[in-house]
Amino acid sequence: MAREAWSQMEKRALWTLEHADELSPREAILGKKSQLRLWEYSSRGPFRTWTVFLAERSDAEKGRGLVREVVWNRTADQSRVTSKTEQLRHRSKTAPSIRVRDAEVALEDLAPFLEEATRLSGPLPASRENDIQGDRFGIEGFGSMSYLRVEWQDEGPPEWAKTVTWISKLRALLIASIKDRA
Repeated sequence: MAREAWSQMEKRALWTLEHADELSPREAILGKKSQLRLWEYSSRGPFRTWTVFLAERSDAEKGRGLVREVVWNRTADQSRVTSKTEQLRHRSKTAPSIRVRDAEVALEDLAPFLEEATRLSGPLPASRENDIQGDRFGIEGFGSMSYLRVEWQDEGPPEWAKTVTWISKLRALLIASIKDRA
C-alpha cells in the first residue's frame, strides 16, 4: 500500500513541478507566458524548478520578468507516506508538500541568458528516463524555444561543460531573485 501511495504522490508532485503556469497564485502570472524552466532534482533533498515568465505583449510590464520557484519536499513526503501511523490516518490520497514562490527579475539581467538559450543546439546530451541515480538537472524552453529540453546527471557530459556552467549561472540569478524577495 505504501509503495502505491508513494507512486501516486510522486506522479502528482512531478506534474506540479512541470506545470508552474497552472499553479496558484494565478494573479502573478496573468498576461505572462512561460519561456524557460530549469530544474534541480536532488537525490537527497527537495526537487526544485524555476520557471521564467515574460509579458505576452512587448509593451506590457517592460523591464520585468517573473520567476516562479516550485519546491517539493520529497524527503519529508517519503517519510510521511511510509509511516504506519500516517497510513492509518490518511487512507485517501495525500497531497505532496509543495511550496510556490514568485519574484520579479529584471529583463536586463535575463536578456543575455534568453539570447543564449535561443542559440543552444548541436550535440545535446540525450534526455534520460527517471531512472537516473544522483542529482538531476535540466532545462526546457517554451514557445520559440520549445525544441529545447535536456536533462543530465550531476556535472553532465564533459563536452557540455560550458553550457552546464551557463545554465548554473542562470539558475543562480533566479535563486538570488527569489531570495531577494524573501
